[in-house]
Amino acid sequence: MSQVDARIEKYRAIGLGSLPVTALEIQQAVPQLGNARQSLSLRLLTGEQTVVLAFSGLRQLRLADLHPGSLCRLYITSVADAQMEGVRYRVSNDEQDLTLDFYCADFEVFPGT
Repeated sequence: MSQVDARIEKYRAIGLGSLPVTALEIQQAVPQLGNARQSLSLRLLTGEQTVVLAFSGLRQLRLADLHPGSLCRLYITSVADAQMEGVRYRVSNDEQDLTLDFYCADFEVFPGT
């Protein structure tokens, strides 16, 4: 199993399911300040705790219909074989009430904060 697959399997093993979004933050570095880059941090409510998913090196970010009570269940797949420079994952939301879809270079999960 490749390292990319191991990271996805570790994410899937957590078994987050459909969870309410409590925060979504997009950070950008504009081209005038160096390399243009974009990252996203997503905080989901799991009972009385939250889990944070951090994504870096975003491309083709699509975000729509975020509102209080939006549910999110992320599906992360490897696109490493697609030979998109600097992109290893495709991330999309399976829930119908929120559009969240993008490609990214890397991601981390910070459970139970």
